[in-house]
Amino acid sequence: MTDTKPNRRKALYERRNLRAEAEVELIKHPVAKTVGMVDEKILHELQVHKIELEMQNEELRQAHIALEESRDKYLDLFEFAPIGYFTLTATGLIAEVNFTGAELLGVERKKLLLRPFSRHIAPDCCDQFHLRLSRLMRDEEQQSYDLQIQGKDDERSVHVHALRVKAEDGTITLRITLTDITESKRIEAALKESEQRFRTLAEAVPQIVWITKPDGWNIYFNQKWMDYTGLTLEESLGQGWNTPFHPDDKQTAWEAWKNAIENNGSYSIESRLRRADGVYQWWLINGVPLHDEKGKIINWYGTCTDISMQKEIEQDLRIAATAFEAQESIVVTDKQGIILRVNKAFIGITGYSAVDMLGKNFSLITSRQHDSVFFKSIFETINRDQFWQGEVFNQRKNGEIFLCLMVITAVIDVKACVSNYVVSFLDITLKKQAEKVLLDARQDLERQVEKATTELTSLKGEPAEFNTALKVMMKMRHTENDEAKNL
Repeated sequence: MTDTKPNRRKALYERRNLRAEAEVELIKHPVAKTVGMVDEKILHELQVHKIELEMQNEELRQAHIALEESRDKYLDLFEFAPIGYFTLTATGLIAEVNFTGAELLGVERKKLLLRPFSRHIAPDCCDQFHLRLSRLMRDEEQQSYDLQIQGKDDERSVHVHALRVKAEDGTITLRITLTDITESKRIEAALKESEQRFRTLAEAVPQIVWITKPDGWNIYFNQKWMDYTGLTLEESLGQGWNTPFHPDDKQTAWEAWKNAIENNGSYSIESRLRRADGVYQWWLINGVPLHDEKGKIINWYGTCTDISMQKEIEQDLRIAATAFEAQESIVVTDKQGIILRVNKAFIGITGYSAVDMLGKNFSLITSRQHDSVFFKSIFETINRDQFWQGEVFNQRKNGEIFLCLMVITAVIDVKACVSNYVVSFLDITLKKQAEKVLLDARQDLERQVEKATTELTSLKGEPAEFNTALKVMMKMRHTENDEAKNL
């Protein structure tokens, strides 16, 4: 019968019952007193010694039971541990193997005993294993390395820990543990692949990409950061990311960063960063935290997007908006001449409101002072030069004709086609009238001076004052001519 734990306990129970029966039997059949033949003191000592022996025997039995239980416990731990245990002979044969080790190799345990362990090494790792095995036989140093083994259906990755043991008789054995790291290797490979995909994506996007620890300590920049700032990766890591910030923006950037950390939120600012040549450009900097399952920040991930062109466009738009509302009348049309926008000066000059003009053709304000040949020549010039400037008679809402100095500019789109026209003009009616008055006055004055010069010239031999008067009048004539030209 197998010596199991219940059987051992049953045997102990039976032995105890026999002793009890013997004691009962002793009471039933007492030993006859032999007065004078046996000394009572010696008999007492013998009885005490007998009891002590029985107690010691009981203690030994209890120790034996505890030892058996402990052996069973550690045997279970050995057999069912999550690590494969192997004992190899000096020639590499399997002397002992636990249940987990047999499971790793996918072979029944009894079929593994006294078989070469190397049969279960993946072909690509055989040379490595034999080299390490021979080294282990020579040295007493422990070995630890990763290896591929051939399982029942597939290869598995294991971590090997090997130790040489030398017995008192000089016999050498090898004790090896195999820890299955197949899943860890798979996760590691997946992580490397994911990291490689991230880095490939980070290098492909047009933005600067960065990663920092929860406290803002930078651990990654893509190449675009180094290309733009001129800094090396080593100079940029840690707190080096703050170096290229414009002096006026550094404090704002730090405060925004601290606020994001304190509130566990996203990070977004516009700031100027110094380019490698020393020029500062505007960038939009965004960052978001990655949390673990407990809500704790693992890392910050962010991008820097170049918005310098956008800033320039915004500035140009502000300037254009200011110019649009200047004293000069401005009209924006599509390529067919349909009015899209007018400024206040246009409304003041023409008398038309924006509601009157929007959606209407610009020809609404033209007068009948010019023929079709005139307008054809204008558009021929625009098509050639994208620009025309000249004087045109237009008509106000009340029918009044006015003269204006007009500039027409064609707006060209990315396809090199006209998308819009910008028309600006000034009412020069009063200016032209003033010029005519001055011109008439100058001509009248010239006639008078010419007449006076003729008369003075005919008076030969007259006193010197006539000559003086002549010089004065000639000087006045030149002054008036200069003033007329300036007008």
